[in-house]
Amino acid sequence: MNIRAVGRATEAGELGMLTKERGEARAFQALVKQMVNLKSMENLDVYIHHCMNEQGADMVAELVKVHYPTCRPHIFPCRGLTSYYAENGGILAGF
Repeated sequence: MNIRAVGRATEAGELGMLTKERGEARAFQALVKQMVNLKSMENLDVYIHHCMNEQGADMVAELVKVHYPTCRPHIFPCRGLTSYYAENGGILAGF
């Protein structure tokens, strides 16, 4: 069905669903939209971790730079526990 989930950590430390999108590109746009809604990204570092999806992480970094040119995205591969949460092809972003 090609449905992608966009979520965030809850106060209880669990993963809470924000939105579901069809397709990777729409999910990345929804992720950046949620980031913009949650916090001003001017002059912030954004840490993007990918689980075997460097191309997707690059897409997210470019979308962030479109909205906030002064934002500094950093891309890393997932390791250990983050690989479990991101799953194969997933993206995690911290800001």
